[in-house]
Amino acid sequence: MRNRIGGGRSGKAVLLLALFLGLISAVLVYVYLSQAEGEETAASDTTKPVVVATEDMSARVRITAEMVEVKSLAENAVHPDAFSSTDQLIGMVTRLPITEGEQILSSKVAATAREVPWAGGEELPLSYVVPPDQRALSVQVSEVTGAGGLILPGDFVDVIGVFDVTFYGIKEDDPTSSEDFDDYVAVTVLQNVQVLAVAQEVAEALPEEGDDGTTGEGSQPVLPNPADPNPDATNVTLAVTPAEAQKLALAEEMGVLKLSLRPVGETDESTVPAIVNPEILPSNLPNPFGR
Repeated sequence: MRNRIGGGRSGKAVLLLALFLGLISAVLVYVYLSQAEGEETAASDTTKPVVVATEDMSARVRITAEMVEVKSLAENAVHPDAFSSTDQLIGMVTRLPITEGEQILSSKVAATAREVPWAGGEELPLSYVVPPDQRALSVQVSEVTGAGGLILPGDFVDVIGVFDVTFYGIKEDDPTSSEDFDDYVAVTVLQNVQVLAVAQEVAEALPEEGDDGTTGEGSQPVLPNPADPNPDATNVTLAVTPAEAQKLALAEEMGVLKLSLRPVGETDESTVPAIVNPEILPSNLPNPFGR
C-alpha cells in the first residue's frame, strides 16, 4: 500500500516539473518572437533612396528625367543592384523591358556614348555607342591608309579622299573629247570625326564633353581604357551625321580614302583647300624618254 502511495507522489512531481519546464519554454519563445518582431519593425523604419520607373519602358529605350524618380523604401526592400540617384541613369539605354514602379537595376540598363566615365569599359553593341542623331558608317582601310594601323576606337580623325579626274573638251573642235588623270586631286572630305570601332573592337562608352575624363571644356573625351592598336584591321567605323554618311559613301566609291589622326583634344575645323598633283609635281620635270 505504501509503495502505491509513493509511486503516486513521484508521478505528480514529474508532472509538475514538466509543466514548469513547459512554462519556461513558452516564456523563452515569447521573448524570442518579441525581440525578432522588434528588430523587424526597427529595420522597416530604416529607409533608403531607390530609383524606380515612372512608366513602362521597352528594351533599347534611352532613359530621360521624366521616366524615373527617387522613392524612399525600407532598407531591406531595396535591391542591392538598384540605383539611388536619377543622375546615374539619365542618358542610359534599357537592355530589357522595365515596368512602372519597378526598381531599375544595373543589369537592365547599359551605358552609351552620352554616359559618364564610371560606366565605361563595358562591352556594348555598336548601336549603344553611336552618339545621338548620328550614324555609324564603315570605310575600308589598310595599315597605309589608317595612320599605320595605330588608330584606336575613341580617336578622332579627318577623312581625306584622293580622286581621279576626267577633263572634257580637251580638243577645241570636239567638246566630247576627254582625258583621264589618275590620283589628280586630294580633298578633305570630313573633319573631327569620331572613330566608333576598328574592325570588331568597339569603343567603350564615352563621357560627354566637360565631364570627368575629358581634356577640358569643348574638347574630345578621353577613354580611360583604350584598346590596343590593330594594324591588320581592314575597316574603321566612324560616327557621322546622315548627310555626312551620304558624302562619305560617295567619296569612297569615287576614290581612295585616308584617315588623318587628330591630336587628343583638338576639335577645331578649318577650311582646307583641295590640292591637285601638278602642285606637288612641277611641270618642268626631266623627260625620261628624252623628248
